[in-house]
Amino acid sequence: MDQSYIILRSYSHAHQADLALNKLKNEGIDAHLSDTNMGGFNYMGVAGGVKIHVAEEDIHRAQDILSANQSDLNEDQMK
Repeated sequence: MDQSYIILRSYSHAHQADLALNKLKNEGIDAHLSDTNMGGFNYMGVAGGVKIHVAEEDIHRAQDILSANQSDLNEDQMK
């Protein structure tokens, strides 16, 4: 059965998303990025940014990992 992936967070800059992605992967979380060419793009109120997706069952652990490193990552959380 395929895993269901959900958006964990959205970042204004690709380098911020890369830092967060690497932290998650180092902790054993299966994660990937989308909209890597959309960093900071916001057209007519549509939420832009580079998004990190994680498996639904890893969402709480991934949030904890990134929250512990929030000051280092300087991320923008998706609302």
